[in-house]
Amino acid sequence: MIFGLSYYEICSDFLIYSFLGWVLEVVYNAVKSGKIVNRGFLNGPLCPIYGVGMVCLMMFLNSIDPSTAAEDTNVFVLFGAGFLFGSAVELIGGWILDKLFHMRWWDYSKQPFNIKGYVCLGFSLLWGIGCIVVVGMIYPLIAEASGAVMEYQAVWIIMLILYAGITADLIVTICTIAGLNKKLKEIDTLSRQMRTVSDAMTEHIGSAACKTADKIEEKQVQASLAKDTIMDKASAAKDEAAAQYEKMGNRMFNAAVSVQMQKTEYQNKLASLTDDLMKQAVRKSSGLHRMLTAFPNMQSHISFDTINSLKESLLPKNKKNENESDS
Repeated sequence: MIFGLSYYEICSDFLIYSFLGWVLEVVYNAVKSGKIVNRGFLNGPLCPIYGVGMVCLMMFLNSIDPSTAAEDTNVFVLFGAGFLFGSAVELIGGWILDKLFHMRWWDYSKQPFNIKGYVCLGFSLLWGIGCIVVVGMIYPLIAEASGAVMEYQAVWIIMLILYAGITADLIVTICTIAGLNKKLKEIDTLSRQMRTVSDAMTEHIGSAACKTADKIEEKQVQASLAKDTIMDKASAAKDEAAAQYEKMGNRMFNAAVSVQMQKTEYQNKLASLTDDLMKQAVRKSSGLHRMLTAFPNMQSHISFDTINSLKESLLPKNKKNENESDS
């Protein structure tokens, strides 16, 4: 037993409420946007943050008064517990996902009374109300049903299979995010290199032009001063100025060609990487497509513009679906 919950209750409650949380997210998004979307961090029908939150909440309620059933807890205590635990799980979960994967999965920054965009007052109040409903009405029914099947050995085998599937799903999801971040880093690096090359080319050609102009002007002055006295030296100075101009011009031209070739190489690599990501984003079978669809407000700390471009690549299809649903 851990804080009044058996190992079976912990394992089963996590699965049950992760699934119910996923159902809630799908229904909420369907009502809000009119589209059925697989909401959740994982590919399967689970939102682990709900499972973790429910298990932690029940442990807390059991620790308050072990002699009293959780569903009999005072309604104000239930509301406060749901408010605090729901907000804490969302805040900590969002922060951990942000730090681990360098991505912001949801953002309440535009909502009033938010904390770093991870939580906001409106949803925290809903967690409180949800706690009253779930613990007071739903939890007793699920606990009774779950306890009734606990004696069957097949239940443990099924849970073992489910947890194996969740582990595999988690690995696939992490690999998808890692691959996306790797490409985003490459795109960001290439973009910075292109800017560096462009700046270097501008600075080099500009400084070379200034130096050439100064030397030509100096030679022309020397030629002008010697014009009335030594005509041959004046002619030599003019010839040297012309040669210097041609030499510097060739150097600038060669430098410009070299830098432009390097810039073109970066542009081709950047276009190839971006095109691969775009194709992956619009392919429904890809994990990237599911993530971008499930989290339309997702932002990357690595490449903000690229993530927005990927999401925009899905807009025509989404608009088409909206028009079809309207008809």
